[in-house]
Amino acid sequence: MKKFPIRFLGLLAALFLNTAIAGETNNDDVNILINKSIMAIQNKDYEKALSFINQAKNVNYDNNNYRLTNSDDSTLAEIYQMEGQLLEILGKKGEAISAWYNCLNYAKTDALKKEAEVHLKHLID
Repeated sequence: MKKFPIRFLGLLAALFLNTAIAGETNNDDVNILINKSIMAIQNKDYEKALSFINQAKNVNYDNNNYRLTNSDDSTLAEIYQMEGQLLEILGKKGEAISAWYNCLNYAKTDALKKEAEVHLKHLID
């Protein structure tokens, strides 16, 4: 199991603050799940953190099982970023590649696109 980079904890906190500040009602459940994931990471319980991230990807809206893609795509990209990091730490290379491809697909910023590309290059090589 890889050691969790401290820099990533800062990214997680920034993600949580950005989604919390947005204040979108549809994202309230997502914010709670992200917060739970961050707390699990702080306790080094990466499997539990990953389960919260998976729940965040599949939040129900209006009890109709809509995917988070009905919300902000940049939030979804950041969730896939967290998932990719966690899967790498857990040594789940194939799943991490998939998460980083999804992150790249939904990323709106050049910085996040570049990060996804770097992780994909590292995982594929």
